[in-house]
Amino acid sequence: MSQIPNHINARRSSRVSQASGLAEATVMLDLFEALGVRSFALTLTDETGHKVAYQPHRALSTLRIELLGILLRAFQKRLNVIVRPLAAHALSLVQLDDLSPSQLDRVSGFSFLVLETSPGNFQAWLAVKDADAATMRRIKKAAGADPSASGATRIAGSYNFKPKYAPDYHRVQLQSIAPKRTVIVAELDSAGLLAQEEPPPSAPGHAPRLRRKHRLSKWPSYARCLADAPKAKNHEGKDRSAADFMFCLLSIDRGWPVKAVANQLLVESEKARCLGGKYALFTAERAESVVNRNRT
Repeated sequence: MSQIPNHINARRSSRVSQASGLAEATVMLDLFEALGVRSFALTLTDETGHKVAYQPHRALSTLRIELLGILLRAFQKRLNVIVRPLAAHALSLVQLDDLSPSQLDRVSGFSFLVLETSPGNFQAWLAVKDADAATMRRIKKAAGADPSASGATRIAGSYNFKPKYAPDYHRVQLQSIAPKRTVIVAELDSAGLLAQEEPPPSAPGHAPRLRRKHRLSKWPSYARCLADAPKAKNHEGKDRSAADFMFCLLSIDRGWPVKAVANQLLVESEKARCLGGKYALFTAERAESVVNRNRT
């Protein structure tokens, strides 16, 4: 029997890999759809983390049609495919990132999705009923997950293109799935997956002096807040939570009411739009408490 030329074997292997990747990506989208997600933010980044393309609102139906082309382009150009599920109204989607195998063991029984994003490194997703932003942080803390994870994730079936993994780049894989699995906060609390409540925040060291009186004026520049924010500890780019908090802090100091600030944060902040109104209102209320303490 004659041997199959290497270049033909390589093409066949590539096609099998692409088909498998598409299947895993489709399953991942199905899991989010079953929980009420109807659209995603889509980002493509290069090996250095630089943003190459961004679509803030991609309907799930459209994303399904484009998925094969996106994965092929990403593979050919070594791009990371990152999606952010836009808020499901009835549930809070909690992303537990950067988990070790032992940490994963504690949360896998509550997760509807577990990904292996890099060798030996896992990410679990929980669909929690009636969890506000503070509760989501407490869950992350108890699980030992990355507290700065923003809800954006590499899609299953795509590759994790980082220089440290070259030339054998890791393909993001489905580790386990549990379609439509949801949990309530009490279940997590009973399992030791709800940390103690956080103390009220203090004003950040770089915050401006807060004044007792400031006539209502224009909104502060969110772009400036983002530019001045510290670098994120566990991912590329700025700490968007810090930028959101600073925007709210400045807005409330200027006299804007809390609900108006929360609504404006949803306009200005990509993260706030993805996490929804509960996150925006909670951030604005935290900022208000800091402003009030500084005025007493």
